[in-house]
Amino acid sequence: MAHSSGRRLAATALVVTSLIGVAAVALTALNVGAWVLLDDAARAPAPGPPARAAEVQAALRDVYAHLSEPEMELLLDETWNRPYTFTSWMGFRERPRRGSFVNIAPEGYRRALDGVDLGHTGTRVFALGGSTTFGYGVADDETIPARLEVHLRERFPERDVRVFNFGRGHYFSAQELALLTRLMAEGQHADLVVFLDGYNEGQEVPFFSAEMARHFEERNQQAAKEPSWLSGMPLVRLLDRQAAEDAGQQPAGPKPYMALSPAELNVRWAANRDLIRALGGGLGFEVRIFLQPIAGYRNAHLEHRLQGRWYVDAFEQIRAKVEALVPLADERDTFDATHLLEDYTAQPFVDSLHYTPEVCDLIARYMAERLEL
Repeated sequence: MAHSSGRRLAATALVVTSLIGVAAVALTALNVGAWVLLDDAARAPAPGPPARAAEVQAALRDVYAHLSEPEMELLLDETWNRPYTFTSWMGFRERPRRGSFVNIAPEGYRRALDGVDLGHTGTRVFALGGSTTFGYGVADDETIPARLEVHLRERFPERDVRVFNFGRGHYFSAQELALLTRLMAEGQHADLVVFLDGYNEGQEVPFFSAEMARHFEERNQQAAKEPSWLSGMPLVRLLDRQAAEDAGQQPAGPKPYMALSPAELNVRWAANRDLIRALGGGLGFEVRIFLQPIAGYRNAHLEHRLQGRWYVDAFEQIRAKVEALVPLADERDTFDATHLLEDYTAQPFVDSLHYTPEVCDLIARYMAERLEL
C-alpha cells in the first residue's frame, strides 16, 4: 500500500514538474515573441507618402502645376508629416522646423522669407487662426498672412508692415485667445490682430485633450505602482501597451468640431470675441475678425476634385455651425467672408478644406481692404 502511494506521489510530482516546465517554456516563448513585437515596433521605418488614386494625383498636379512632382511631394510632406509639440497654456502647437517650403520659428510663428523676427519695430500685425491661417498645403510666401502683408504694403506704402503668422492646426477662438494672452504677457505688442475663424469652431475643449488627460492618469498610476521584476517582462510591457492603445480609442459620440450645438457655439464665440475686444481695448491694439469661406457654403464647391467623403457626409452639421456664426458678423470689427467662393470657378482647395495659393491671395486681399493701419 505504501509502495503504491509512493508511486502515485512520484507520478504526481512528475506531472506537476512537467506542467511547470511546459508553462516555463510557453512563458519564455511568449516573452520572446513579445520582445520581437516591441523591437519591431521600435525599429519600424517611418511611413512613406500615402498611395493616391490616379484622379487624386491628377488633381494635385493641376493644383501644384507651378511645382515639379518631387517639389509637390516635399511640400505635402513638410505640411502633414511633422508632429506637433507640447506647449504650455494652449496644449500643443506646430513644431519649430526649417524646410524648403515650411519654416516655423522657435517662438511659434511661421517664419517670413526675409527672416524678419519679432524684434521688428515697424507696424506689427499678428494673424491667428487654425490650419487655413497657418497655410496647410502652401509654401511660406503663399499663406494668407504672407499675402496679407503684401497687400497691406501696397495699401500703406509709407508703413513698414510685417504680418506674423501664428496660425496653428486645430486652433479655435478659445485657444487663439489663450495664445494672444500669452503673447501679450510676454511683451509681444501688436498694432493689429486679425483672426480667421469658422470651421474649427464648435470644440468644447482643445484637440488632444483626451490624450493629455490619459497620459496624466497613467503617470499617476505609474507613480503608485510598486516596482517589480514582473513589470519589466516583455509580455507585461506588450499587454500594457495594448491596454493603453485600447484606452486611447475615441468613444462613440460627437466629433471634436461638433461638440457644441449651434446655439452653444453662438454664445461661446460671442463671449470669446468680447474677451478679445476687451484685451485689445485694454492694451491698445485693433482687432479684426473674419469668418472663412468653406466648401459648399454659399458656393458650388461641396464635391470638388479633392473633397473627402467625410466632409460631404458631415456637411449639414458644418453648415449649421457656420450659420450660427454669420449673424455675429457686424461689419465693424467682424466680417463675413463666407461668400468669397460664390463666383470662383477654378479648383479652390488642395484637400477637403485648405486653400490653394490663389484662394489664399483672394482672402488676403479681402481682409486687407477692410483693415486700417
